[in-house]
Amino acid sequence: MKLVVFDVDGTLVDSQHHIHGAMTAAFEAAGLTPLPPEAVLRIVGLSLPVAVAQLAAGQDAATQARIVEAYRSAFMQARMAQAAPLYPGALDCLDGLAARGDLLLAVATGKSRRGLAAMIAAHGRGGSSACKRRTIIPRSPIRQCCWRRWPRQAWTPGTR
Repeated sequence: MKLVVFDVDGTLVDSQHHIHGAMTAAFEAAGLTPLPPEAVLRIVGLSLPVAVAQLAAGQDAATQARIVEAYRSAFMQARMAQAAPLYPGALDCLDGLAARGDLLLAVATGKSRRGLAAMIAAHGRGGSSACKRRTIIPRSPIRQCCWRRWPRQAWTPGTR
């Protein structure tokens, strides 16, 4: 049995517009100037409080907490209005891998469990057997987390 670990945002799902839009709304709600997309997208993969701490490093803890809550609200509204699209071929790839008996699929994500479950359901996979058993890797940057846990097996696409 082999483990295949996927990141979600930016790997399976094109959520960059949802992420930047929610962070823009969150900064505006806190009375701050929104950040450009390239600054916001550098934090994808981090847990939300860690991401906000980096993006709003000059702000006090109370302001950072307001940004976190405003982001959650804005992101949920965006997600409910329209799910972020899967990248072309992502679903076929996942289905093909899930059909193999020698692989266990997992995700490593900064998303909350609720957010991950909603994303899976939005793409019609909430009831699949591949989604019933969840392997959740603790929140941290994806490659670093995998390399720490499985140093001999982890690799970046294109290196093998």
